[in-house]
Amino acid sequence: MINNKLSRLSLSVLSALLVACGPSKTTVSPSLPEPKSPDFVISTLDDLKAQFVSHNADFSPKMNVRVKDNLKYPIDSIFSLVHLASVRCQMTSIDGTTNYEYIFNYTPAQRIVKAMRNNDFSELTPNEMAAYKSALSVADKARKSSKNILMQELYIHDWICKSTDYLKGFDNSAESDVSSVVGVFVNHQANCQGYSEAFYLLATMLGFEVDCVTGVAKGEPHGWNVIKINNNWYAVDVTWDDGNNLYISHLYLNAPQEIMNYDHVASTYNPHPVVKSMDDKYFFNWKSNSAGKYFKDPAEAINYVLKTAKGGQPEVEVLFDNIEGFNSYNSVLSTLKEINASKEYFNGMSLKAGNIYTDKYAWYYFNIVKK
Repeated sequence: MINNKLSRLSLSVLSALLVACGPSKTTVSPSLPEPKSPDFVISTLDDLKAQFVSHNADFSPKMNVRVKDNLKYPIDSIFSLVHLASVRCQMTSIDGTTNYEYIFNYTPAQRIVKAMRNNDFSELTPNEMAAYKSALSVADKARKSSKNILMQELYIHDWICKSTDYLKGFDNSAESDVSSVVGVFVNHQANCQGYSEAFYLLATMLGFEVDCVTGVAKGEPHGWNVIKINNNWYAVDVTWDDGNNLYISHLYLNAPQEIMNYDHVASTYNPHPVVKSMDDKYFFNWKSNSAGKYFKDPAEAINYVLKTAKGGQPEVEVLFDNIEGFNSYNSVLSTLKEINASKEYFNGMSLKAGNIYTDKYAWYYFNIVKK
């Protein structure tokens, strides 16, 4: 159940996100001359949630429900439930109940996915069709890059980072482009919503079950994704992994809640809670994944960086347990320099990405300059 205060809070957070990350409008018409016959009779907010999620998954254009008048704030409670561009609501009260007709407007990415499902592209705009063709080409290259579905996921994650310039906030002059797949695949400029919509579309094309999430990250409105891998859900934040042409991070590729709790708070109703612990083989930075490295001991992480430098690899990501004495970049870099003083591994090291700390973990990206 969602109480009145939380319902209004969810709406406020979502509204802030729409200003910062993308276009979405919600309008409410308070009365209609004739009530429509409801598709469902709703007695609890949980029932209303379930119907919204079900209709959204099927890309239904509208939903008619009847709600008892003692169920307070049903409109406010549902605006942040699902992945939509906008919702328009019309309502009529009669005999102690209220009829609601919700009319859904879907994002360009969702419209493309719907067109793919129905094999009917006639309703797509020219920009949406251009985005579809570009995304289809990227998905095809991802499949050809590897037979491993996780490596295909890595490919689309990195492609978005490499191909898109991040635009913070909301551009009223090009709102639909900046906040949608058109921004990523046609203009190559997008905000966080555009990034998450692009990942949603590409991952769907690859056969993943994936969704978009809205909320707050480090106090600012933000959007990211959740993806299903072998019956478990993981978080993906391509925006935060994009180092603006300086680097590509993978801290938020298939991340568990243990990592997301540090700086992400979802306001969207999410029927797909992500795995809690990072000791999972699908988290990119977990030690069982050869592409990313996790170390319990910071000293082991430092030795790995030195070994990588000696081997000639120019970049390295490491994640390790945050232990007193290794709680700042300077302390880690100082330790590396001390070790390097007697071993000719490299002549310089720069930290392009900055570091991220939680109570338990520390993450670094290093660029190594060889002699």
